[in-house]
Amino acid sequence: IHSGAATTVDTWVSSGLCDLGLAILYGDDPPGMRVETLLGMDCVALLPRAHRLAGARQVRASDLEGEAFISFPLGSGPRERIDQVLTAAGVKTRTVLESDLGASVCSLVAAGLGVSVINPLAALEEQRHLDFEVRTFKPAIRVRLALLLAPDAPHSRLVSTFKEVVRGVIESELDHIRPYRS
Repeated sequence: IHSGAATTVDTWVSSGLCDLGLAILYGDDPPGMRVETLLGMDCVALLPRAHRLAGARQVRASDLEGEAFISFPLGSGPRERIDQVLTAAGVKTRTVLESDLGASVCSLVAAGLGVSVINPLAALEEQRHLDFEVRTFKPAIRVRLALLLAPDAPHSRLVSTFKEVVRGVIESELDHIRPYRS
């Protein structure tokens, strides 16, 4: 088992290093890859506990004008998609830190260093042991949890079993993200 950003997982699968990948996709399917979407979700806003928006039910893009923002690296799928939404809303944030790991983004928000927008799986997993607020974000930024397979990959029993287990875990253990499913 290897872990990395979606583009890294795509490379591992397409090169044959891995039989399949599990990734959060912020946009179109990776080219030349067979994609099986398991779950559609909407990104959430992350706020430090003492933030002025912490009492709000939802955070709109316009609420983030001028905010210290913790972002993903330039050129990454999450960064491009989130920046598109903020730009379309005419919102300018101040990017103060970047990280390509959702866990790091959550830790930085919990430390009070800024706000962010991220997929709900990462946010709600990290919220179990970090102190920050999670709010619905509008306009919705749809992301997908998906299996990535090379188009010519053989259908092995191991891969089929893994896919079944992943689907079972999603149904039985991810009920806590129901408000963010789309």
